[in-house]
Amino acid sequence: MENNNPNNSTNPQANAEPQLAPMQAPFAANTNQESPTFWQNNRLLLKGFTLALLSILLLIPQFFVHNLINERANRKQQVIQEVSSKWASEQTITGPMIAIPYLQKIYTNEKIVNTIKNYLYLMPETLSIDGKLFPEERRRNLFNVMLYRSDLSISGTFNNCALEKLQIPAQDIVWSEARLLIGISDYKGLQENVKLQWNNETKICEADFADHEIVNKCISTPLVLSEAILKQQNTFSTNIKLNGTGQILFVPVGNTTKVHITTPWKLPDFRGNTLATYNTKDFATKGLDATWKVLGINRNFPQQWKAQKLHLADEAFGINLLQSIDSYSKTTRTIKYAILVILLTFSVYYFTEITNKKWVHAVQYTLIGFALCLFYTLLLSISEYVSFNMAYIIAASATIGLIAAYTHSVFTHKKTTSIFTIFLSLIYLFIFMLVQLEDTALIVGSIGLFIILATIMYATRKVNWFQK
Repeated sequence: MENNNPNNSTNPQANAEPQLAPMQAPFAANTNQESPTFWQNNRLLLKGFTLALLSILLLIPQFFVHNLINERANRKQQVIQEVSSKWASEQTITGPMIAIPYLQKIYTNEKIVNTIKNYLYLMPETLSIDGKLFPEERRRNLFNVMLYRSDLSISGTFNNCALEKLQIPAQDIVWSEARLLIGISDYKGLQENVKLQWNNETKICEADFADHEIVNKCISTPLVLSEAILKQQNTFSTNIKLNGTGQILFVPVGNTTKVHITTPWKLPDFRGNTLATYNTKDFATKGLDATWKVLGINRNFPQQWKAQKLHLADEAFGINLLQSIDSYSKTTRTIKYAILVILLTFSVYYFTEITNKKWVHAVQYTLIGFALCLFYTLLLSISEYVSFNMAYIIAASATIGLIAAYTHSVFTHKKTTSIFTIFLSLIYLFIFMLVQLEDTALIVGSIGLFIILATIMYATRKVNWFQK
C-alpha cells in the first residue's frame, strides 16, 4: 500500500529541506549586530568641541584674576597718594604773570548800582625756564613711588604791555594792589622761600589766597606799577627748589616761552601738545636733555585779558618720570594671552592622546586648565616681592613642572612627557617675549603663531580623523 504522508522520510523534498539551514545562519548573525553610535562615529569631533567649550569656561577664573590685578594696582595708587600727601604731588608751574585789580561798575538806567572788583592779567613778553630734575625712587610697603627734587631758574621780561586794548578807564585800575603771581600746584613741594628779583629790587614771595580763577594755588609779591612803568622793559628772575611726584608741567605764559630740562632719568614720558627736542645720542648714558619752545600764537589764550576765566593748565607741557613698566601692567598684558596658552596646551594634549591612543578624561583637562590659571595668581603675588622677570620664571617653572608631572602620570611615557614639557616651556617663553616687546609685539606674535600652527599641521598630517 502506497504511503501518501508528506512527512514521510522517504519524501525527497522532506529530505532536502534541512539543507537550507546552514545558509540562514549568517543572515541571522547580521541582523543581531549593533551599528556604530553617533558618538562613536564623531568622537574626535565632539571631544574637540568639548575642549573648546572648556577653554572658554576657563576664562571665567581669568576674569577674577584680572579684577585682582586691578585691585592691587589701585592699592598702589593709594600708596602713591599717601606718600605724595607728605612729600608733594604732581607739580604745574604757571607764570610769572601780573595781576592788577580794577573796579568794574555795573550801570542801570545810566546809574551806577554796583561796583565789583575784578582782575586784569598781563603775560610776560619772554619767559625762560632752565631746570634740573633729580629723581628719587622710594619703596613703601610693597610698592615703589617715583619722587623728584627740582631746581628751576626762571627769568623773563615784561615790556610794552598794551593796557589800552582792555578798554579799562585809568581811574578804575587799582595800581596799589598789583601783584606778580607764580602758580604752584602744591605748596608742600617748596623747599626754600622764593626770592624774586624784579628789576633791581629783591622781593619775597608769599602764599596768595586771593580768588585768582586762572590758577588754583599761587605765590605772589606786590609790585609798584603804573601804566608808564609797564610801557618800559621790566625784568624778573627767581630760583625755585621744588619737590614733586612723578610729573612736572609748565604753562607757556610768555609771548615766547623756552623751557630746558635735564634729568638723569632714562624713562621720561612727554606730556602736553608741544613737542620737545632732545639729544638722542647721549640719552642712554646721560639721561634726558630736552628743550621746548612755544610762541604766543601757538597757545589758546591771549597776552592780556580781564574778568575772564581761562583754563591755562590745558596748554601745559612737560615730562612724567616713568618707572619701568610695573608688574601690574606686565601681568595684565600677560593675562591677555591666557586663552592662547589654554588652547595651545589643550590642542597638544588632544593630539597626544590621539597619537598615543590613550584617552584623557575631561576632568583631567579641567585640572590642567586650573593649573594654567593658577600661573597668573602666582605671577601677580610673587612679582610684588621680586622683579617681574624673576617672578615670571618662578611661576612658569612651577606651572610647567606641575603639569609635566601630571602628564607623566597620565601617559606613563617619558618621551611623551619630555616633548610636551618642551612645548609648554616654549609657549611660556613666547608669551614672555611678547610681554617684553611693545612696538614689535604684533609682528613677532603673528610670526610666532604662524610657526606654531605650521608645526601642529605638520605633526598631525597623518592622523586618521575618521577613525571610529
